[in-house]
Amino acid sequence: MSHYSAPLQEMEFLLNHVVDARGFNNIAAFDEYDAELVSAVLEEAAKFSAKVLWPLNQSGDIEGCQFHQGLVTTPKGWVDAYRQFCENGWLSLALPVAHGGQGLPHYIAAPVHEMWLSANMSFVMFQTLTQGAVSILCRINDPSLNRRYLQKLVSGLRLRKTKSLYRAPQAKKNLR
Repeated sequence: MSHYSAPLQEMEFLLNHVVDARGFNNIAAFDEYDAELVSAVLEEAAKFSAKVLWPLNQSGDIEGCQFHQGLVTTPKGWVDAYRQFCENGWLSLALPVAHGGQGLPHYIAAPVHEMWLSANMSFVMFQTLTQGAVSILCRINDPSLNRRYLQKLVSGLRLRKTKSLYRAPQAKKNLR
């Protein structure tokens, strides 16, 4: 079986040059994001991509998601991988600190996201919906909605318990 290996050297080179060329190193909010921290984040993301996400491609391709009696089930290994993804903070990587995220600048989160897409595009769809919902709620900035949803979404806990999008009547049609 093939394997995935993230192009870490190239990513680090580009990030370091973007920081210099764009003047990010002169922005006070980015002071804590030095080359050592960026390298550590990328290395851990590469390990997760290669060891957890990449191997799920086979079960994803063979089993796929199944719709049965109104519920969608994911392929073998996906629930555990998503749990690890959330518990290790990958879901909240670039989400706002005010709502439980880590607030990593997008210029650092982008290559991490690229690793996930390269390792297992199907798996990325789980978290992309959540990150999009968080982004929308932050832009709307309704205190009532934020209190009710944001922390649950950012932690990933709510998503693991229920995913009403997949329980909708059209879900069966969408899986075909």
